[in-house]
Amino acid sequence: MASRSRAGIAARSYEEHGVEGITALSRAVGIPPEDNPLIPIFRRMVQPWGSRAIGERPLRWSDASNDGTPYEYSVAFGARLPEMRFMVEAQGEAPDLCSNQHAGRALSERLGRELGVPLDRARRIEDLFLPGEPRGIFAVWHAVAWKPGSTPAFKVYYNLLSQGPEASAQLLEEALTRLGLASSYRAYYRDAPGRGPELDQPIYFSLDLASGPEARVKVYRRHRGATAADVEAACAAAPSHRPGDGAALCRIAAGGDGPFEKKPPITCLSFVEGEIAPSAVTVHFPICAYADDDSVAYDRIRALLVSHGLLTAHYESMLRAFASRPLAAGNGLQSYASLRRYRGAPRVTVYLGPEAYSPVVARVAQA
Repeated sequence: MASRSRAGIAARSYEEHGVEGITALSRAVGIPPEDNPLIPIFRRMVQPWGSRAIGERPLRWSDASNDGTPYEYSVAFGARLPEMRFMVEAQGEAPDLCSNQHAGRALSERLGRELGVPLDRARRIEDLFLPGEPRGIFAVWHAVAWKPGSTPAFKVYYNLLSQGPEASAQLLEEALTRLGLASSYRAYYRDAPGRGPELDQPIYFSLDLASGPEARVKVYRRHRGATAADVEAACAAAPSHRPGDGAALCRIAAGGDGPFEKKPPITCLSFVEGEIAPSAVTVHFPICAYADDDSVAYDRIRALLVSHGLLTAHYESMLRAFASRPLAAGNGLQSYASLRRYRGAPRVTVYLGPEAYSPVVARVAQA
């Protein structure tokens, strides 16, 4: 499986290593790298810090990936060609959260100025999530997705714990209100049944950096100590949810019903302006925390694809091209597996760690 050597990786730059990963994924799904717009976009988004040498360990741990690398890849599998993505945590001059916050804000502005990415909605809310003294594990993440025949789509993620857990509900209410979704907050968060915000904790808030009626707002919740039944219940709010999807994903990915104590599963509700009900729900399961190694995760993800009638060939070729080590040598290469339905059709996404540092045992994120 190892087609990418790890030799001398500490001396390489973040940009070089990141481009190598995107190139491997691109070739695996039959797209010549020179035809993949994600590669020049990645190079642009990791400047100026992308020229830094990776080193033996991260100067500051990034929760964008399992091993602290400040970027992560993912590939979504559905009925058509796979959609390729990456996510980046902009790195500041100093290895601290405040510096990264400034770098993240600057990256947003640069994307707007240089690539014409719409920032209107982000500017309405970013002051909520970028305080003078930020808290939490990250400040801003940026993501880009692309599938053949389309233009790249951009997204920004903010931290709902940036002012501490005690302020997260207020931040969520204010952000949704500013974006015209106050009724959604009341119906699906303030007054919603469930286990309460301490167990079903809102943690991320993301926006499609786009204009138009289909531009989404997404709210991610971490489900501490949840069972497959708890995850299923958290999915039920979305009209697009097919009963049983959430629980089945957990059972296949974890090999059981839980409770999932090692690392919590996450659900995400998507909203569009003018509609109260969520347009979709996504379940993200931290498969690396419940599989002994990546060979076990591989078997479970194949089973997940098959269970939804999706072909496995692209996934198999992708992992062969991407893996830089035997799958049994660690369990951090495949961090999450997720499931979402779009217009009734299932889409399974696999999140891939760049392993710039080492194969890892899954790290439980701390707020």
